[in-house]
Amino acid sequence: MSDRHDIIPGVEKPLPRGEKLLWTGKPQVGLQLRHSLFLRLAGLWLALAAVLPFLQPSGDGGPALAHLAWVGVTAAVVLALASGFAWMVHRTTTYAITDRRVVLAHGIALPSVLNIPLERLAGASSKVNPDGSGDISLPLNDGEERVGYALLWPHARPWKVGRPEPSLRWLADVEEASAVLTGAAVAVGDFEEMDDDSTMDRGEGRHHERTGLAESAA
Repeated sequence: MSDRHDIIPGVEKPLPRGEKLLWTGKPQVGLQLRHSLFLRLAGLWLALAAVLPFLQPSGDGGPALAHLAWVGVTAAVVLALASGFAWMVHRTTTYAITDRRVVLAHGIALPSVLNIPLERLAGASSKVNPDGSGDISLPLNDGEERVGYALLWPHARPWKVGRPEPSLRWLADVEEASAVLTGAAVAVGDFEEMDDDSTMDRGEGRHHERTGLAESAA
């Protein structure tokens, strides 16, 4: 959290007069590596590739050991590339919640700032992992102009390609961010206050996963 309430780290312009910064966060490197579907699939493939030669009858263990070494080198390269990308995402991204909007400052090659006024939100959905980390997805009202999935990625809800939802991803304490967002949204619009089993939605536009800012188990 910034010590000042009028400057978002990583954003050049200060907030307009009267607007207050409530929360800032970043996608954490370790969480990206731990909860990345790509790395899980890659790890499964590498594990199968590593054990496959040892399941085949052979009188010479040399080729199998050479294959295992190749798998180890491949795994190290994949992990290094993934770690580098995760660090760049962390370094170039700032999420912020003010009393008027949600801000996503991101972009490794082409930095950009996405401002989402709270009035544009149709609701919000949080995914909470067992370690307390998680994501917050931000579905927009029908008719609102949307940013393409490719331009949002990786700050988009996975698999929502047709109707992209901006997301605050890999947060260390998603419950804190959820509480701040809920309070800000309820204060400015006709959102409903939520408890542990309800959702934060506007009007009749509810959808359950569990959705809203109620927790959904990973």
